[in-house]
Amino acid sequence: MEPEVVDAELRRHLVRHGLLEAAQPTCWKIENSKLSGRGVIASRDIAVDELVYADAAVVQGPRCYSKYLPLCVSCYKTGCVLFPCDRGCGLPVCSEVCQNDPHHVEAECAYLKGLEPTCGSGWSLELLQAVVPIRALMLPKELTRVFYSLQCHEAAQHGREVDMLKSNVKGHIDADDEELMRRVCRAMDTNSFETAVIRGGKSTSLRALFPVGALTNHQCVPNTRHIVNAEGELLVYAAVPIAEGQEITMSYTDVLWDTQMRRHFLLATKHFACQCPRCTDISSIRAGIIAATEEFKYENPRKVLRFVEKELSLLVPETNYVMMEMMFSIVSLFGRAEGCTWSELTDEELDIKIVYCKKLIQCLDTLNCGNCTKKGLILYELYCANAEKVKRISSKESNVCTLLKNEIDSSANENVLLEAMKILKSDIVAPHDYREIYNEKLLLAQ
Repeated sequence: MEPEVVDAELRRHLVRHGLLEAAQPTCWKIENSKLSGRGVIASRDIAVDELVYADAAVVQGPRCYSKYLPLCVSCYKTGCVLFPCDRGCGLPVCSEVCQNDPHHVEAECAYLKGLEPTCGSGWSLELLQAVVPIRALMLPKELTRVFYSLQCHEAAQHGREVDMLKSNVKGHIDADDEELMRRVCRAMDTNSFETAVIRGGKSTSLRALFPVGALTNHQCVPNTRHIVNAEGELLVYAAVPIAEGQEITMSYTDVLWDTQMRRHFLLATKHFACQCPRCTDISSIRAGIIAATEEFKYENPRKVLRFVEKELSLLVPETNYVMMEMMFSIVSLFGRAEGCTWSELTDEELDIKIVYCKKLIQCLDTLNCGNCTKKGLILYELYCANAEKVKRISSKESNVCTLLKNEIDSSANENVLLEAMKILKSDIVAPHDYREIYNEKLLLAQ
């Protein structure tokens, strides 16, 4: 498909989902990419933190890995009693409401029932993992064409969902249906995004394909960040100013990983050798340690801290990616993990969290990551740690405590929160307490 045709199809898709008005100008367009295949190109200058595009998933569903808990095929609830759908589709549901949901009944349920699942009166985990390509069969033809405009993995292991489907039904699958489903599986393996459903503070991991997002090429230092909101929409914002004609990019890896780790991950999962400026920077390649001799798993965040302070700091520089990853783990867990809640942290541990937050932010700025999502998460942890420190100081009465309290300017800390909110916005993967503060601020602003 020519870029102009793909561009037109994507705009119609966004209009159908109410994310774009018909004939509405955008700051992006689909063109041939200098990086790979087609790409999303800036059609005008884009300011930092400006919304570049909002995208809707063409298909969403369970991840195809047994390590994820079984879930209700309709509402995606986990950790509950699941029973087989009475209609005989071989899929698990959690309630009669979910069993009778038209989105389920008229799509994968009807299709699988016609193929006669072999699981009898039970339900099949393999059929559950094959739901995404089945749902793609129900899409309008113009949307199925989008899958043929995307880069795909052609190796034999991509498309195993179809193999699982065939081994769990008695009926014959139409050849055209099988060809489309395999194409969808390959496109999903290459281009899908992790999404989530939040219920009762618990997150269920899903996968979805956002067509504009799928055409946004990778750079290890991207010029955008992305979030998925509560409505399941992909929102992509400029992390740095983007000039007209420049390609809009996002990262498929963690920005704190070193060059060897990023390139290995991209080659293994996306099947390409990254040649971006960061990956071809000799100083970056030499900065990382070659390999870890043993994988350490820590049950207690305090063990991580002891390892960082007493061992790792003697082995690698402070800016090494292993050190950065460990620091980020400590920042993420201190104040939140069992046994390390805010009230259980010592004053020294609280100060270490604040120092680590500042070092990580400085590292991201050095890498020119702009207002990336990871920076937003760290800024929010810094805000929380500062607030906890002020709370502790306020409970004590002395001149020394007054001086310490003055070190943390309340208005400056509020600015830290506002900066975090500007980056994270309504991201559903942000901490639960952040989302409460964000929603409260939105109500006050109305």
